[in-house]
Amino acid sequence: RKIGRHGRRADLQSAERKLQHSKRRKTLLPFVIFILHFERERSDTVKTDRSLKEFLVEAEDILETANQTLLAIENGLEAGSTDPDRVNALFRSLHSFKGLAGMFGLQTPADLAHKLEFLLDELRLGRVSLTPGVLDVLTEMLGLLGQLVVQISRKQQPDDITAALERIDGVLHAGPAASADRSL
Repeated sequence: RKIGRHGRRADLQSAERKLQHSKRRKTLLPFVIFILHFERERSDTVKTDRSLKEFLVEAEDILETANQTLLAIENGLEAGSTDPDRVNALFRSLHSFKGLAGMFGLQTPADLAHKLEFLLDELRLGRVSLTPGVLDVLTEMLGLLGQLVVQISRKQQPDDITAALERIDGVLHAGPAASADRSL
């Protein structure tokens, strides 16, 4: 019988400890959840800043390459020739930029790069002629992409690109000139 009472007393003490532990856990649980949430937000901010820096470095490199390639295309056009490899290189640069922007969830620059990529594909297929006017549009749009990257780096809302997309559409709908019915 003593063993039984001692056993019950031990069970009662164990139950009381569990109850006290449970009460502490109930009061600590919201605090722990708050701390975890705060830490997760803080780590997301750190990741976001780090990711943003990674995006900016890559975007700057891609746009620098694209600008150099566009300058080489322009110099070739002024000399009377168009190098299809340079047009392909510009296409690949914009394709890379579009993928990078999309990977980071940056829809505005991704949309503009996508439309430019389409324009360059039409150039490659000969559906659009490579003229000084088209080069002007390409130069302007690369500048706009650079501006969007600067806005993103400053954590500003990107500019509306509707007019830029319409300008590219205007070039696309103009089609090839009579002298340039061939693909690059």
